[in-house]
Amino acid sequence: MSTRYLAIVNPEARSGAARRLKVEIEQKLADLNVTYLETTAPLEAIELAEQGRDYDVVIAVGGDGTVHEIVNGLMRIGEDRRPALALIPVGSGNDTCRMIGSPTDIDEAIAVLRRNTSKTFDLGKCNDEFLVNSFSIGIDALTVARTLKIKEETGRSGMLLYGQALIQIILFELEATRLDVAIDGVVQQRGVLVYTVTNGRTYGGGFKINPSAKPDDGTLTLSYIEWMPTLKTLTKIPPLLRGTHPKLKEYSVEEVTAVTFTSSDGSKLIAQIDGELLEGRSFAIEVRPSALRFIV
Repeated sequence: MSTRYLAIVNPEARSGAARRLKVEIEQKLADLNVTYLETTAPLEAIELAEQGRDYDVVIAVGGDGTVHEIVNGLMRIGEDRRPALALIPVGSGNDTCRMIGSPTDIDEAIAVLRRNTSKTFDLGKCNDEFLVNSFSIGIDALTVARTLKIKEETGRSGMLLYGQALIQIILFELEATRLDVAIDGVVQQRGVLVYTVTNGRTYGGGFKINPSAKPDDGTLTLSYIEWMPTLKTLTKIPPLLRGTHPKLKEYSVEEVTAVTFTSSDGSKLIAQIDGELLEGRSFAIEVRPSALRFIV
């Protein structure tokens, strides 16, 4: 019996370019047993992915936001019927591909799909939502919000756009994020520029925030950058963009299995999860080891 594929396509990915690319992808997969479903609204991919229980492989045709939704749908399926997930990246960031070592080129991704070799990776769980690659709170979440706004206004994407948004936030909205942080049960308070919890090494379209992260080691990588005033923060942008910031004394990193962020004064917090904005007063994150198979 041939492998049964369910492709979930977000036609709005990469500012609508995915709509055109879908035709090309269908032609290149014409000899495979593929059923295609398209999303028409945010969060719809979660519901569509639940239909994957009747398939061997679900294909995410979109960006990291689409993958995030599909993973949350797949995790509603019992482990004995849960299909593997393949990625055909047509998004602007595609950091999930980097996380699992899958190509960001469409033709190369299709070649990987055809080989149909899978590997199991960890996931995170943030409150009631599964985390595929990254969570952050502080200046980064504000930067994601600004990036999404610029992207909507200009149609641009990628790491340079993230860098532009970051500089704007540093110049005009820089302030310390004050949180109560419980790391594997030990509580601490600290004012920082940003906290990140990642499964992979990059976010923001290739920004190497946690170069030591391994998505299959049963832990998540927690890092933070200490608070710095505006001018000093600006001097740290080049090493941040080059990925050499782990050498900075203001950067700290450790492997954790659970971490909770709580607002020190009860105010609402803004975070990002896999590039999507998230609001709340407390975020409890834990690792889910060997949670999902990906085609690699």
